[in-house]
Amino acid sequence: MYSISEPELDSIGTATQTTSLETGLLGIAAGAFIAFGIVLFTVDISKPMVFASFVGLTAVSFFFTLFFGFRTLAAWRAMKGVVNQVKGQ
Repeated sequence: MYSISEPELDSIGTATQTTSLETGLLGIAAGAFIAFGIVLFTVDISKPMVFASFVGLTAVSFFFTLFFGFRTLAAWRAMKGVVNQVKGQ
């Protein structure tokens, strides 16, 4: 059993909220990337402007997926560091 002071509890709460937010945004970005990719590979789009729009949206959602993926990893590592600090490891 560990005793936790108020500042340590606040830091765990902040780290948990950040990790949850980043993970949620990663899920949204990855879902958009998958959805736009499916549209590009399964639907026959005859208008070049519409096709270019889907290619652009797929690229943007891919970059957001990478961005939030790295941010999620960083937030998870920070949260793990805070927990280890509280544990005294």
